[in-house]
Amino acid sequence: MRETHEDIRFKVIQELKESILRSINRIRNAKPQVYSDNQSQFEEYQKIIEEKKIIPLIIKNERIIKDVGKPDVEVFGGRILIEVKVKRSEFSDGFGQLSRYVEFYPYAEYAVITNHRDWEFYKVEKGTLADAHGIDLDYIIEDVLCKGVKVQLSTENVRNMFSPLILLEDEFRHIFKTYGEKDGALFEAYRNIMKRLYEEASEEEIERLYIRHTLMQMIVSACLTASSKKYSNSIKACSGADIEIEIVLPYLNWWKSLVGREMESPDLKFLRPLLDNVYSRALLLDWESGGKEDIFRELYEILIDAETRRKLGEYYTPLWLVEYMTGEVSKDLRGLKERIVLDPFCGSGTFLVVAFYRKIEEGQDPDNAIREIIGFDINPLAVSVARAELMIAYQAVRKGAVTPLVFNTDSASLLLRTPEKWEPTSFLDELKELEKKAEYINSPIFTSTDVDFSEILKIEVILRECFREIAQSEDIRKELDAELGRLRNEEWEGSLTDLIVKTLADKKSVDAVAKLIEKYGNGVWAVSITSLFAPHIIRKVKVDTIITNPPWALLTQSKGSYGKLMRNKAKEILQGYKKTGQIITGSDISSVLLHGCVNVARREVAFLMPEEVLYVRNSYHGLGKILTYGVIKDCDGRMMEVGVDAFQHGRIPGIVFLKRKTGVMICY
Repeated sequence: MRETHEDIRFKVIQELKESILRSINRIRNAKPQVYSDNQSQFEEYQKIIEEKKIIPLIIKNERIIKDVGKPDVEVFGGRILIEVKVKRSEFSDGFGQLSRYVEFYPYAEYAVITNHRDWEFYKVEKGTLADAHGIDLDYIIEDVLCKGVKVQLSTENVRNMFSPLILLEDEFRHIFKTYGEKDGALFEAYRNIMKRLYEEASEEEIERLYIRHTLMQMIVSACLTASSKKYSNSIKACSGADIEIEIVLPYLNWWKSLVGREMESPDLKFLRPLLDNVYSRALLLDWESGGKEDIFRELYEILIDAETRRKLGEYYTPLWLVEYMTGEVSKDLRGLKERIVLDPFCGSGTFLVVAFYRKIEEGQDPDNAIREIIGFDINPLAVSVARAELMIAYQAVRKGAVTPLVFNTDSASLLLRTPEKWEPTSFLDELKELEKKAEYINSPIFTSTDVDFSEILKIEVILRECFREIAQSEDIRKELDAELGRLRNEEWEGSLTDLIVKTLADKKSVDAVAKLIEKYGNGVWAVSITSLFAPHIIRKVKVDTIITNPPWALLTQSKGSYGKLMRNKAKEILQGYKKTGQIITGSDISSVLLHGCVNVARREVAFLMPEEVLYVRNSYHGLGKILTYGVIKDCDGRMMEVGVDAFQHGRIPGIVFLKRKTGVMICY
């Protein structure tokens, strides 16, 4: 009986496993120093193979990507690429295929063509294949193992490791559209979020963004799983199931419901290798070698094209500018130690991470420092990435897991709406019901600034464990009511924990949470629920300083209720001025958001804004400056020109440092 392609590939994979074991034993005996230097890694790989663990050292690709293709087998995250053929006469075609593949595998060192009987080996040099005579499979496996499979953690290496996954976008989108998730409530909620950020987006643009955000979320979850050194399978790793804290918001874990479902064979065969591919790449990064970098930012800029980021207003602040602003605020406040820092438009968390490291440099204990760093963002992926970045930063100075105080909330509403005019900002009906209950935060107890905001960490952990257990119950509503009732009757240290638990134990709250779990699974609703309470608490207790790069857009560009909120607030600021309509036409939403931040920060606000709405030396005298003046006229502070197009979008930034004092403003 003639062997099929799949028969041969199975034999090749078995040969690879045996070769890895032989190579490890040979290194142990012939190169003891190399073995000693990499002993934990070698033992780990040996254990994976011998115990047949589902850790993707060797990936079997199933679906062919249009116009590019995929190698039949990847070893060590693409260090070795293998094309399997049935006949020797097909090897020339295999060479052409591998020549295309290596362009998308920046860490490829060897390429192989084989039908299991015959083998051809090539070295990969500067993205091309070079003949490699006189070597065999054991040689290339041993060579890669001796040089070290792990890749040093850096922004560039994360980008190179994961950027090939963008080739899978169209196939992943096909699964999303084919299997009904496009009509689900989670995607509808995500669509509403994106429409608020990107009002003119087409349905296709939002779908593509959803798929790319999902891929990015998988990468972040897998990386955090790998960094924790808790080995998992690729499904759990990419969904964040084994991470000790909540990272993924439910909108981007939609694919998990498809795993195990009866899908047409080609689609099922695509999804599992995709997860393996993501996790194997995460395992190849050396999580012990990280620096103070925002490691996911460049990857995000590759996955999300520049034009889409421009429309979303996502311009990542250069690290040098973040460090300068943070350093200046630290000088003004005589240190960030024991200061509560908020970034209400945190994006991937660069300001938060730099502020955390600054606190550590000033001698603050990491556990206390992380509890004083707070971030908000309306974009679910941004919340996940910022939480991940802060987790990685924390682990760089202290081992263990910690829940960062980063929440999924609409900061514009937080900053601009009065308590009497508060409107629900959630995008799922069940969360809107809970948000109504959250308004109790206007309770008199919150007139005190002694409330410990970091208590919300405790609440999130409690809810996470509670929801995980209840999700397995046959009667979710009954079990949830009993568990929240038990929590309500406990004696809690801290008024905040007590009040939130009692609010969630209310019958309407129990019904809303039960519906969330019943309709969408356990998900990660603890983050979504604590995110409902966080803005109300901040409005009451305030923070020491806000350091941020807010959204920039002309006030006239924002439509719907969001735009109306902005323009009404601008009119309030401009009371007493003539021709307010003309002023608003030339103004930017960042001026209105600055007004909101001044009312939330007790000590100082550091804000990046378009130079044309600031009073700095080289900017022209536009009407937008008048709105900014209305905000800053009662503050001490200074305005600074940056002088370069830091975001590469044509609008030059300036910096505003504000304190609420006597109205002295210095411009330079």
